[in-house]
Amino acid sequence: MPLCFIFSSLFSNAQTSARESAAAKMDPFIPVLEYPLIKGSKWTGVIPVKNATDIPEAKTVYKLLFDLTQNGTTTGMADKPNEGLEEIARILNLHAAAGIQPKNLKSVVIVHSAAILSVLNSAAYEKKFNCANPNADLIDQMQKVGVHFVLCGQTLNLRGIDGAELYKNIFIAESAKVALTKYLTAGYVSFAISGAH
Repeated sequence: MPLCFIFSSLFSNAQTSARESAAAKMDPFIPVLEYPLIKGSKWTGVIPVKNATDIPEAKTVYKLLFDLTQNGTTTGMADKPNEGLEEIARILNLHAAAGIQPKNLKSVVIVHSAAILSVLNSAAYEKKFNCANPNADLIDQMQKVGVHFVLCGQTLNLRGIDGAELYKNIFIAESAKVALTKYLTAGYVSFAISGAH
């Protein structure tokens, strides 16, 4: 058996096992989960906190930058939403649950590495994975509340993907590194989204 196949299987099993473990912890809270901004799977919901005393300023504009590299298409996962996108939706929901109005949330998702596969349009995704893109609904909901998606041009070229194969309203930067510099310099708070949550 090839070593790469063994490694891929181990990684996929570890990912599934971690998610099952997290699910066991989350299951008792499912009836009370809230989705104040984006509705997705249980992974995007937030547990209500009634006694919070450290509250964000209501009129402040909050700038969130998500550095998304998580591969959502590993063995056996291509028909499920990218866990990285679910985590981004959860973080946005957390901010909304804390009382921050959507108009005061400026959010950018920088997509690079294997995460590019999650932002393919329906036809390109189906051609590659033989199933509909399971990320479409989450991307639509995020874009509807103003989330700006930026794709690394270097990743695009290295993976041989045509810009026409991308999901709608995905912007292309020279590189992820330059885009990160641009938004970090503008005061965005960065979240690295690279592994299972």
